[in-house]
Amino acid sequence: MSLSRPKRRLWRRVLLISVGGVMLTLAALGAAVTCRPAWYQPASIDYARLDEDKRELTRLLDDVSHSLNAGRSVEVVLSQDQVNRWIAARAELPDLPGPRTPHAPLQQPYVDFLADRLRVGISLNRGGFPLVVSATLRLSATGDVVSAALDSIRVGALPAPQAAIAQAIDRLLADASSVGRGDAADICVPNDFTWQNGKLRFRLRQIALTQAQLRLTLEPY
Repeated sequence: MSLSRPKRRLWRRVLLISVGGVMLTLAALGAAVTCRPAWYQPASIDYARLDEDKRELTRLLDDVSHSLNAGRSVEVVLSQDQVNRWIAARAELPDLPGPRTPHAPLQQPYVDFLADRLRVGISLNRGGFPLVVSATLRLSATGDVVSAALDSIRVGALPAPQAAIAQAIDRLLADASSVGRGDAADICVPNDFTWQNGKLRFRLRQIALTQAQLRLTLEPY
């Protein structure tokens, strides 16, 4: 049975509206995924301050070494700006612990100190599209365990599903024998570390995050 001309026009309009709605939805999702959050501002190497940043890192490491070797606790206070400058200049800082370059295609790591949480962002290239992936964590040190409670993972402005978060944690734990899993999305490591200068064992007695500042209390044992 053929449709009358008015009904055919109606169905064409419905189809066009439906296709247009799907395209707008996909465009909005694409914009949300590729969105660059305003807080994510990875630094470039500040060559004007590089020498001072090197000296500041050396002073920090020396202060920690002297205190731990003397059997004293030491409080380390790190500003968000300083940490991000060290991260940006990591290839120029031989004393900085950790890898000098991130694993490709992970680029431009950046940390954001919130009132009670740590937010970490990286740039990830997928199929030629730059994406910003971020994670927000709550850090704590209690007794024998240091834990990071994972609040959220986002791709651009979109939160990742809980199933994706669980899979990401499982992949991390599969490659890290010393890392355990606590309740829900907690990632736990033994609160037992070794300071390389002197091979001294120490633990974190306290982790305190305030706006743009991180305080760590290290104690030998």
